[in-house]
Amino acid sequence: MPIVDILGITDAQDLEWVRARLRPQPIGTFRQPVSTATFAARLPGTFILCKRFGFATTADRCRGNGWPVLKIDCGHDAMIINPQGLADLLLSANCQ
Repeated sequence: MPIVDILGITDAQDLEWVRARLRPQPIGTFRQPVSTATFAARLPGTFILCKRFGFATTADRCRGNGWPVLKIDCGHDAMIINPQGLADLLLSANCQ
């Protein structure tokens, strides 16, 4: 099961809601490499960096590939922690 404690969710009701929906992730998703070279370079992308979770290296790699990097000041699950802030960020970036 995923560890909810690292996701940055602090509201008790949100935590209860998330825990009730968690399921194990198949091990194959960690073991099987994915090759995206054939199509990923042609796809437009935007990286959302949740500043309280990390992934700055991933943000740098995305930026290096020409993707805009948008930042939101929250933990990993922005859609739960700050849904309005995330919606506003996406709308302001024209990610519709």
